[in-house]
Amino acid sequence: MTSSFVTGGKTFIGKPRVVYFANYLEVILSDLTQRAVVVVVVVVVVVVVVVVAVVVVVVVVVVATAAAVVVAIEVVLVVVVVVVVVVVGTAAAAVVVIEVIVVAVVVVVVVVVVVVVVVVVVVVVVVVVGKKALAALTLPQLA
Repeated sequence: MTSSFVTGGKTFIGKPRVVYFANYLEVILSDLTQRAVVVVVVVVVVVVVVVVAVVVVVVVVVVATAAAVVVAIEVVLVVVVVVVVVVVGTAAAAVVVIEVIVVAVVVVVVVVVVVVVVVVVVVVVVVVVGKKALAALTLPQLA
């Protein structure tokens, strides 16, 4: 009825088989639980790092453009609209709203122009580099 059994660094001596089998299962489940916790922690850390990286890239891209400054100006103008509506009345607020719309249109135009310029520059660079690479490949090799 008694025997010895070693598992997971624990030695069970002189206990009934049911008891040490239960202890063996406990050791296995404990080990699996620890591994599961490690896997979950690793997954959470990886997800957090990826999310932070994406947020940093988005913030850098947004802040690096001139549009970010104009958007900040728009936000200030919207606050001004609210203040003017509350303090002065609707006639003056209409003027400020028109200003906000004009600024929004300017932002859109600036962003479109910047995107078009960037696309044109990229296409020109790709065409020039592509032509040079093609020319280098088609030149007769000197012996």
